[in-house]
Amino acid sequence: MPTRRALSVALAALASCLAAAVASEPVVESGEAASRLGGDLLPGATPAELEAVRGDLLARVNEARNRAGREALERNAALELAASRHAADMLGRGYFAHESPEGSTATARAEAAGYPRARVLGETIAYGQRTAAEVVAGWLESPPHRRILLDGRATESGIGVAVDATDRGTKVTWVQLVAAPATPP
Repeated sequence: MPTRRALSVALAALASCLAAAVASEPVVESGEAASRLGGDLLPGATPAELEAVRGDLLARVNEARNRAGREALERNAALELAASRHAADMLGRGYFAHESPEGSTATARAEAAGYPRARVLGETIAYGQRTAAEVVAGWLESPPHRRILLDGRATESGIGVAVDATDRGTKVTWVQLVAAPATPP
């Protein structure tokens, strides 16, 4: 069962994604919050600090895409909502899989969050790493994850991070969706 703190952080992250969708502006915090966090997910990470970590993760993925001659991914609020929901669900219910226990897939979760039918959609997940650098390094060392992140057809991304700090330690679950709509906007 997730702690009250984990649910609070996950709900705040979802609210932030919804606010971004309404404002049509990316929600990336920087400055003092990111500096204090130093890229490491401390047990007391605030939603603003988690946003800074999401921004760092996307920047690192886009650096790898640039080195591979691919276009940068843009943040998408619906994909972020789907990724955040999946990260919180996995952490809260104690599973780690691309498919939920009920059989929900990345495509179904993205569509439920308002993403249009996708031409391409891939999902990468990670558990336990405390920095964006560790997560991206692990994904890029794994051929299936690397293929997803560097897919030249993908144009958009959504990142979810769920953190649960308990007296037994900090648990962190990461999800990144990369996609392109079937019909470009």
